[in-house]
Amino acid sequence: MEKVELRKSIRALRAFSFFNCKALREFTLWDSVEDYYDGSLRQCLVLSHINVHFEREENYQIVQGYFWETVTEGCSFICISRKAR
Repeated sequence: MEKVELRKSIRALRAFSFFNCKALREFTLWDSVEDYYDGSLRQCLVLSHINVHFEREENYQIVQGYFWETVTEGCSFICISRKAR
């Protein structure tokens, strides 16, 4: 699996939900995700882009902070981008 695009109805990323997904390069979600559990994207070593659809602009800092702290140390570049709705 190289690309994941979560539906708007997803409210949580469970612990280690995509752990060690060796082929995952791009991950897209909505700011409606309210719970980010530890390790949800750990060891996704080729992950290079995280895209977030924002409906509430004030959520940008929260989402960005989560991914900078949680994504594996092996990632060379993470792009947190605001996608159009």
